[in-house]
Amino acid sequence: MTTDIIGMVTVGFISSIFIYVVIAWFIFGIICAYIAGTKNRSQFGWFIVGTLLGFLGLIVIAVVPKNE
Repeated sequence: MTTDIIGMVTVGFISSIFIYVVIAWFIFGIICAYIAGTKNRSQFGWFIVGTLLGFLGLIVIAVVPKNE
């Protein structure tokens, strides 16, 4: 019986961490889209990049020069 309780706690803990990670990726996507908009670049494209790459996407868009 205790293994069932421990298993449920572990699954609950892992699923809550997964939710926070997905939310963080989404926030990185929004931030990347905003920065891309200020640099005259595709906001939707950079939203996808930021969502998939997270912090790495944020670093990339930060160093990409402004598109004129």
